[in-house]
Amino acid sequence: MDTTSYRVTAGLLFLNGRDFDMAALVCRVGETLERLGTRVTERRCLSDELAVIRTGDFDCRLQHDGPCDLARLARPAETRLMLTLLREGGLPSADHRRMQAVIAHLLADLQGVLAPDYVQWTDPDAVLTRDEFRAAVVGTAALPVPERVAPKVRRRKRLPDVESVYAGL
Repeated sequence: MDTTSYRVTAGLLFLNGRDFDMAALVCRVGETLERLGTRVTERRCLSDELAVIRTGDFDCRLQHDGPCDLARLARPAETRLMLTLLREGGLPSADHRRMQAVIAHLLADLQGVLAPDYVQWTDPDAVLTRDEFRAAVVGTAALPVPERVAPKVRRRKRLPDVESVYAGL
């Protein structure tokens, strides 16, 4: 029985206190995951500070934390929004890179809306300013967008002409 798990955690740091509408964030993250070709199976706010989005491949956890003190910051960040992607079972190395790409997409989308002061990458000591993060991810091949399968075009069934059905009866 394989009980190993793979976890990628990154976040957005705010020097000033910040409140979040967790339900709105869950919807936004879910939409971003679906744009990336990941099927979302469940969206759930567990509290004002914790939410989980389940997909077929992994779970995405959003957590609103209080103050944190990091070496790169001159003063502690008062608010931190952490994203964690968690997958049970062993992963091939391609999936490790994919999960890092997914979390980078999620952070890029959220930082464009929430305007954090800093972005904390998957290594807790890797703290970037918003501009440094944007420069690192925008337009790079480091963020491959998975190909989306085009949805099947559904055609309406055409009902037979009433006159011909009546004549047949």
